[in-house]
Amino acid sequence: MIRRAARARGSVPAAALVLALAGTGVFWWQLGPSVHSGLRVGLASVFLVLCLNVSLFVVTGVLGFCALLRGRPPSALAPARGGPGPGSRTAVLFPVCDEEPGLVFGNLRAVAESAAGELAADFFVISNSREPAQLAAERQAWQQVRDWVRYRVRGGPGRKAANVHEFCAVWGDDYDYLVVLDADSVMSGATLRQLVGLMEANPAAGLIEVPGTPVGGRTVFARLQQFAAAVYGPISAWGNRVWQRGNANYHGHNAIIRIAPFRAHCRLPELPGGAPFGGEILSHDFVEAALLRRAGWEVWSAPELGGSYEAAPPTMVAYARRDRRWCQGNLQHLRVIGWAGLTFTSRLHLARGVLQYLAAPLWLLFVAAHLFAAPPRTSALVLGVVAVWLTMRLLGVLGVLLTRRRGSWPAGRLLVGALTELVASVLVWPVLVLLHTRFIVELLAGRDTGWPQPDRDGAPIPFRRLLWFHRVELGTGAGVAGLCVVYPAVLTGWLVPVLAAWLGAAGLSAVTGRRSGRTLLLGTELERRPGQVVRRAAVLRRGYRVRRACSTRSAPPAGAAAPKGAG
Repeated sequence: MIRRAARARGSVPAAALVLALAGTGVFWWQLGPSVHSGLRVGLASVFLVLCLNVSLFVVTGVLGFCALLRGRPPSALAPARGGPGPGSRTAVLFPVCDEEPGLVFGNLRAVAESAAGELAADFFVISNSREPAQLAAERQAWQQVRDWVRYRVRGGPGRKAANVHEFCAVWGDDYDYLVVLDADSVMSGATLRQLVGLMEANPAAGLIEVPGTPVGGRTVFARLQQFAAAVYGPISAWGNRVWQRGNANYHGHNAIIRIAPFRAHCRLPELPGGAPFGGEILSHDFVEAALLRRAGWEVWSAPELGGSYEAAPPTMVAYARRDRRWCQGNLQHLRVIGWAGLTFTSRLHLARGVLQYLAAPLWLLFVAAHLFAAPPRTSALVLGVVAVWLTMRLLGVLGVLLTRRRGSWPAGRLLVGALTELVASVLVWPVLVLLHTRFIVELLAGRDTGWPQPDRDGAPIPFRRLLWFHRVELGTGAGVAGLCVVYPAVLTGWLVPVLAAWLGAAGLSAVTGRRSGRTLLLGTELERRPGQVVRRAAVLRRGYRVRRACSTRSAPPAGAAAPKGAG
C-alpha cells in the first residue's frame, strides 16, 4: 500500500510535467527559427514554468471530478470507530490578533453549542492584540463566558504560530488533540467528533484539515468567491486528496493537530536577516506541515467530512491586503524549500506557493515579449493554455450536474451563475496579476508588510481611495492603450479584456465591493440552507452588542467544562 501511494504521489506531478513539456514543445515549434535563439529559449522557459502549474491544477481537477462521481475519495485513512474514546482530551483554540470580539466569541459560542453532546472539549482564546482599547473589548466579551473559556493575552514577539505554541507550552500536557480555528471560522460538532475519531483510528496522523467553505458573504466579491468555492472547490479538494493522501498541505486553521509531535517538531526558527525575507516566517502553516512530514507524521485533508466554514474577504482591497502578507510569507519559503529531510511533496507544496505569486510577473514578461517578438500564430497556443485552465470550471459545473448536488441547484441558474463568475474572473485576474507584481517589487525594495488587521466588514470604500489603490493598474492600462494606438497590430482579441480590466480596475473594485442582497444569481446551497452552526454563529454575532451591555454571564453549553491549568 505504501508503494502504491508513493507511485500515486509521483504519477500526478509526472503527468503534469508531460503535459507541460508537450505544450512547450508545440510552442517552441511555433516560435520558429525566425525568433532570436536567446529570446526563444527565454520564452519557452517561462511558458514551461507557467504550464507546469496549470497542468498540475488540471490533472488534480480531473482526479477530483472522477472521485466526486464515485461519491468518495480513495483513502488510506482508517474510518473513525464511533465517537471519541473516553480517555481522549481535546481543546479548541481561537488564536486572535486585533479581531472584532463579537466575531470571535460569537463563533466560539456557536461551535461550543454545536459540540455539546458530540464530544467533551475545552475552549481557549489566546490573543496577541496590543492596543489597550482592543484588549479591554476582548476582556469584556470574555467576561460573559469566563466560567468555561480560558482567555490568555500573550506578550512578546510572534504572531499566530507563536499563539499556538504558547498553548502547547502552557496547556499541551493536558490534551491529546488541538483544533485550531480562525476568528472567522466555525466547525460543526459532528465534524469535530469525526476528526477526533479519525485521529484515534489513525495513530500515524499528525494533522487532519477539513477545508473551510466560504459562507456568510454579503458583497458581490464575497459571493463570487462563495460560488466558485461551492462549484469548483470540491473537485480541487478531492483531487488533492486522491494523489496527496497523507502528504497534504496545511492552511493554518480548521484542522485538528496531534499535540505531542506538533510541539516536538514544529517550533519554527527565525530566518536569518531582517524582514521582508528574514525574521519570523509569516506563512507558517506550509512549513509546519512540511516539518511534520519530515518527522514521519502524516498530514491529511478530509474534504468529505464537510461542516467546516470560514468567511471570504468582502472586497478586492481586503483580498489584496491579505494577499500582500501571503505573498511575503510564501516568498520566504524560497529559503525553506532546501531544508534537509523535507519530502518531495512538501517541497512541491512550498514551490507551488511561491509560484502562486511569482507567476504574475512571469505572465507579464511573457505577454510583453510575446506581443513584440513572437509570431502571431503563437497566440492560438496561448489561448489554448487559457482553454485548459477553463477545463476546471467546466468540470466543476459537470460535477454539480452529474452528482446528487444537482437536486438543490437548478441547471439554468447554475449555468448563468457560472457564466457570471467566469466573466468576473476574467476581469479580476489581470488586476490581481498587477497587484501581485507590485507586491513582489515592494518586497524586493525591502518593504515589510507586517500583519495588518483584516477587513471583515466590507464597509464602503470612497472611490478616490480606490483610484489611488489601483493606480498601478490604471497607469499600466493607459500605457498599453497608448501603445495600441501607436502600434495597432499589438492589439489582439485576448488583450481587450485585459485592457478593460486595468483601465476599469477602480470601478470593478467599487462594483464588486457593494452589498448584493440575497439574489439567486450567485446563490449556493449553503446560502439557501446553511448548517445549524452557521445560522447560530450569525445570530450570536448580531446579538453581541446587546449581550455586551448585559452584565450576566453565559452558561456553558452542555459538556463544556472549565479548562484545566492556569490562565
